[in-house]
Amino acid sequence: MARPAHALPFAPLQAARAQLIPATAVRTLVVLTGLAALAQVLDLVTFLQAMAVAGPAVELNPIGRTLFVHGGPAAIAAVKLGLGLSVPALLASRARVAALVPVVRLALVAVLGIGVAGFASNLATTYL
Repeated sequence: MARPAHALPFAPLQAARAQLIPATAVRTLVVLTGLAALAQVLDLVTFLQAMAVAGPAVELNPIGRTLFVHGGPAAIAAVKLGLGLSVPALLASRARVAALVPVVRLALVAVLGIGVAGFASNLATTYL
C-alpha cells in the first residue's frame, strides 16, 4: 500500500520549518551576518592596499593572485564583494529553518574568521 504524501520522511523537516526562531537567535544571526560581511569588505580594502604596496607576488591565494593579475583591481573587487556579501546573506536566509540555526551560526562564525584572517594578513603584509 502506498504511503500518503504527509507520511514521507520529509515531514520532520517541514515540521522544523514551522517552528519559530527565538528573538535572541535572530539578533545573533543578524549581528553575525553583518560582522561577516564587514570582515569580508575589510579584507578586500586591505587586499587592494597590500597589492598597491607589495604587488601581487605576496598574495598566497593563487586564484586571487591570477584574478588580480589578469583582471585588475575591479575584477578582484567584484568577485570578493560578490562572494563576501552573498555568502553571509545566503547563510542567514537558511536560518529560516529553525533546526539549521546552530549550523548557520557556526558557518557565519567561520566566514567571519576567514575575513578577519585575511584582513590581519593583509595588514601584516602592508605594514610589517
